[in-house]
Amino acid sequence: MDLQGCAHVGRSTTAWSNVDEAKARKNLQQGGSGAYHVPSSWGKGGTAVWQDDPPFYLYVQDPAQARLVLTVVDDNVMGEGDVIGSAHRKLEALLPAVKGGGLEAAMKEAALKKIKKQGGGGDLNAALSSALSEVQSLGQWEGKIKLTS
Repeated sequence: MDLQGCAHVGRSTTAWSNVDEAKARKNLQQGGSGAYHVPSSWGKGGTAVWQDDPPFYLYVQDPAQARLVLTVVDDNVMGEGDVIGSAHRKLEALLPAVKGGGLEAAMKEAALKKIKKQGGGGDLNAALSSALSEVQSLGQWEGKIKLTS
């Protein structure tokens, strides 16, 4: 799979190096990352937790054709990192409303309703910004993706 048309490369802090949830909360209060790791236990694998870390925003020209590619890399202090694994999913599999422009239409409709509800007075840009911030959740996804390679 090539990266032709790649819009963004995101990077997050590692949760695996911190097993102290209290330390993660303190880091978060100081403007750092709230990421931490819950170690594996009998019969249950470990889990990475990212608390209120900044989201990744993806801007794609054709959401129905876009594919999300994730690669997990163990950064080395010297040289290149070691690839741990990767996975890929069609964007419309994660956000079904993307198909046929449904997501854009739903966000536009919700934003227009919010603006109409606020009334005609005031700053249109502020009203639009407020409306869009409330409907962003339509384009969000949360879940697990298993590394395949």
